[in-house]
Amino acid sequence: MRSLSYIFVVVIPIVALSCATKPAPSKISSGPEAIQRLLSSGDYKRIRATARADANADIASTHLRVCYAGTRGIFAVGVPEKYLSEVKNLPQVPLPSGCTEPLATAASAYADSYNTEVVRYLESRHD
Repeated sequence: MRSLSYIFVVVIPIVALSCATKPAPSKISSGPEAIQRLLSSGDYKRIRATARADANADIASTHLRVCYAGTRGIFAVGVPEKYLSEVKNLPQVPLPSGCTEPLATAASAYADSYNTEVVRYLESRHD
């Protein structure tokens, strides 16, 4: 009986609290399927526009993230070296990457546009 009371008194409140304190998701974090569909479209104008909109939504909600992508090397595409230390601890947007990943080039385009908006925001905070 003691273990049952432990679950109700300790475990359930911890789980409930951890769920309640997670950051609000952006539009693209609704699942990898949405980003896969976008990248699979091959419509680079739409991919870049969506990335900018997603980044601005994350910035507006104060839940900054960073995109890592690439083929032979995976890195924070579009982030200048002077901002790497500021973005290295941000949560990452999950994107397909790697030299054998067919969507890696489209993911790099998304990452570049998304990260460019994040960098603009970081620059505006330094002014």
